[in-house]
Amino acid sequence: MSEEFVIETAADGTPIRYFCEQLMSNNQANWIEIEYYYDILHSSDMDVATAVADGESALLTSVAKHFGLIDGARCSVPPTDSLWVTDVTSRQQDEPEVVFGTSLDC
Repeated sequence: MSEEFVIETAADGTPIRYFCEQLMSNNQANWIEIEYYYDILHSSDMDVATAVADGESALLTSVAKHFGLIDGARCSVPPTDSLWVTDVTSRQQDEPEVVFGTSLDC
């Protein structure tokens, strides 16, 4: 039998996904994929990859907390009158865009 709540981690132990596995396998749901962009402002002496990883981790944690996935609470008792989020992830599928945070001449 599958687990009720799953936290997937990267090789370094950083959470990259919070997922209500059993809830999803026992019910039908419509997947809505949301693509988002964010601008990360960091000091010039900080490695860009580290800044992005820190930003992704903070964003994932914030979303998981907001929707009750940080501890799996919503996997046991999903809301009946609001948005129901069952899976949040921050996998290495992001591609940096260097145009954010810079001025462009048009």
